[in-house]
Amino acid sequence: MILQVSAQEFAPVETTKSGKDTLSQAEAQYEASGAGATEAEAAGEAFRNLCYAIADKIAPSFFSAKINLKQENPTAVIARILETFREDLEMEIKVSRELASTGIQITQALAKSAFQNILAKRKKLVYDMYANALAHQQSRNINEALKLYYFCIILANSIPEEFVRYNDPNLNNDLNLTAALPDRITKILDSLSFSIQKDYKDFDGSRKVVLKADFSAAPVTAVELCYLDAAGYACAEGKDGIVTFELTREIRAVGELWNLVAKPEFANRRRAALSTVIPPPLSSDFSLTLTRPPDCSAHKEIERTTSKFLQLLQAPDSLRIKAFCGEDDFLLEKIQRLLRYNHTSILERDIRAKIDSTAAGWEVRRITVLNRYPTINKRAVEHLILDFTKEGKLVDINFSIYDGLYAKFVAEANDMQDWKKRQTIIKFVEKYRTAYLNRDLNTMGAIPESW
Repeated sequence: MILQVSAQEFAPVETTKSGKDTLSQAEAQYEASGAGATEAEAAGEAFRNLCYAIADKIAPSFFSAKINLKQENPTAVIARILETFREDLEMEIKVSRELASTGIQITQALAKSAFQNILAKRKKLVYDMYANALAHQQSRNINEALKLYYFCIILANSIPEEFVRYNDPNLNNDLNLTAALPDRITKILDSLSFSIQKDYKDFDGSRKVVLKADFSAAPVTAVELCYLDAAGYACAEGKDGIVTFELTREIRAVGELWNLVAKPEFANRRRAALSTVIPPPLSSDFSLTLTRPPDCSAHKEIERTTSKFLQLLQAPDSLRIKAFCGEDDFLLEKIQRLLRYNHTSILERDIRAKIDSTAAGWEVRRITVLNRYPTINKRAVEHLILDFTKEGKLVDINFSIYDGLYAKFVAEANDMQDWKKRQTIIKFVEKYRTAYLNRDLNTMGAIPESW
């Protein structure tokens, strides 16, 4: 029978030396000593011994499935787990020192009540992360939700209780985190669905597969999937319900054998039959359609400039980029970083976006592109925002925030003045996000700390 942590399991440890600054014998405590030539060496030895002493006492309270034994015994594993509480433990440990023949001896003692408080603090951390994950799940950000739920399980497994429970006084609920966390992950996986929207070979010979990713029958905000091709495992990051795989090295023999040999099935995998491949387009041309408000007199100049910029993404060339930017050094560096660090390219041949008004002029919102990160074998779908002056001059290029978050900003705006303030916040976040993806440390460093 696996027992939960209780007061009876923390028996007092008797003091063997007199004159030390220890706790009252009436209060249960753990105690261990360490010796060394220096105080730091002795303190380190005492702390390791204290963790081992605690581990020896609480080992019966650890559910066997919580620890990874490998080649170590359970007490040694638990002692290493306790060392992850080091910062909190060192704040509560009582220390005494005395000279020894080898240099100095340090004795450390920890009250049972203090240890219980430290465990309660970690429970609170797990619960807070759980609440954060739940918020991401509700906003359909599957990436963050799954990551945080999984991290919660790791943290919960460091707590010596079979069932880790947390009672939120604000909500008056007693939540069994041990049961709730895997249940959340399983329900997310069961609610994810993928369907093929496009499967074609691009003009450069690469094969692209575009999936529609839904969570509970609505587009996900963010999700990352892994797949296997001839180059090994690769990752594709989806955004606003769209995930794009780029297969650059197909294995001919595998394709020929796919429908001939037996293939194993695995739980929580999603199958997508790649039966039909659309041939490469006859040319690399694309079409651009921009919807605009009636009062946008600069729409022709905006459309012309946007088309030229997309041609640069399609076939990057340093001389053409410099000619496009003219004397605008800021725009030149922005495009160069965009291509150098993100390898951004257009994703669709039929490009549709819209022109919206901004405080400074106009913007072309949400041109779908594909970012490539060869060193980590990853692809990510993104959306570009092009900022123009009132006269139609291109002045900035940024990656967008998630569409769901943008829609929330729009829906919650009370009036036009409120929307302008919200749009300013959106612009700031998009500029900062782009600086991060472009590795622009100067721009990131210029952000005031108050933000």
